[in-house]
Amino acid sequence: MQHAKDYMTSTTTQAELEELLLGVVQQPGFDVLGPAWVRDNIEMINHFLEEELDPHQICSALGACE
Repeated sequence: MQHAKDYMTSTTTQAELEELLLGVVQQPGFDVLGPAWVRDNIEMINHFLEEELDPHQICSALGACE
């Protein structure tokens, strides 16, 4: 989530964020989440990032962290 937070700007669209995360979940270590997880959670991820929550809080809230 830190990578997504670093990527966010005031002009980043949800579609751009989704594209970024779809690339991330294809990387080793993140591939267990998969594209379906991103699509199912993109609105919540976007909301949490817009609210400037801590990336660890976002990860925990979405059940994506150990």
